[in-house]
Amino acid sequence: MIVSKLSDGLGNQLFQYAIARAMSLKRKTSCWLDVSNFKNGTLRQYSLGFFNLHCKVVDEFEIPSFNRFVGHKIGISSFKFHYYVDKIWEFDYQLQKDAAGCIHLSGYWAWPDYFKDIHTVLKDDLRLKTPLEANCKNWVELARQKNTVSLHIRRSDYVLDKHASEFFGSLGIEYYQKAVRYITLAITDPYFLLFSDDLKWVKEKFIPLSGILNYSIVEDDCLTHPAQELTLMSNCKHNIIANSTFSWWGAWLNQNENSIIIQPAVWYADNSAQKLYQKGHLDIRGCVKL
Repeated sequence: MIVSKLSDGLGNQLFQYAIARAMSLKRKTSCWLDVSNFKNGTLRQYSLGFFNLHCKVVDEFEIPSFNRFVGHKIGISSFKFHYYVDKIWEFDYQLQKDAAGCIHLSGYWAWPDYFKDIHTVLKDDLRLKTPLEANCKNWVELARQKNTVSLHIRRSDYVLDKHASEFFGSLGIEYYQKAVRYITLAITDPYFLLFSDDLKWVKEKFIPLSGILNYSIVEDDCLTHPAQELTLMSNCKHNIIANSTFSWWGAWLNQNENSIIIQPAVWYADNSAQKLYQKGHLDIRGCVKL
C-alpha cells in the first residue's frame, strides 16, 4: 500500500499523485491519497476529484482510525508504515529501494523521474471525468483547430506573499516577450490563449507590452475549476509556461507530438533552488528555456 499525503494547490497535488501511482504500479499494490490536510478550512482544497484517478481517497490518516476504517474494508487488521518526507532538493534513491509493504509519503515529490515510466498511464488518469467539450465546447474547438499557444501568467501569491516572492519571484515581461517572439518565428499564425490569476493586470499591463497580436483571454463561466483550465492548456498545440507547477502540468499533458514547450530559464529567485533547476530536474522533454 502506498499512501501519499496531499497538500497545496493542483499542480503540487498532481506530483504527489504521480509518485504514488508510479510506486503502486511498480509494486503491484494499492494507491491511497491522504487528504487530511484539507479538513480544517485551509486556503487550498483537494483538487483532483475532477480526474479519472486510480487511487482511493481517505480524509483521516491517524493510524488507529486508518486501521479501523480502511483495514476493515480490505481485510488487514494492522498497518506498519515506513514514512518518507520529500528531501525536495535531491532525488530519494532510498525510497525507490524500500520494499516495505506500506509506505506513507508527504512533501512535494516534484521530480518527473519518479514517474517517468508511466507517462501514458498518467495521461489517461488525468482525463476529466466529464470531458471539457461537454461544458466548454467552443474553447476546446478553438484550442484544437487553430495553431494555439497556451500562455500562463502567475502573479497573486508570487507578488503579494513575501515568502513566495522571495523564493519564486514573479517572471518579468521580458521572458514572455522572448517566448512570444520565439513562437512567432517558429510556427505559422500562432493564436495565444492567455491564462492568469490576475486578468486585470493582463489586460491593462501585459497585453500592451507583450507583442501579442492574435489572442483570447481565458475567462468563462464554463470553466468552474482549475482542473478544467489545466486541461484546456493541454489541448493547445504549444505551451508557454510560468514558473508554476500548474502550467508545468498543462504542458506535460500536451498531446501534440510536435509541440513547442517554452519554460523559463529562471524558475526560482532563491539561488540554491535555482542551481538545482539549472541541472534540469523540472525540464519537460524537448522544452526550450528562455
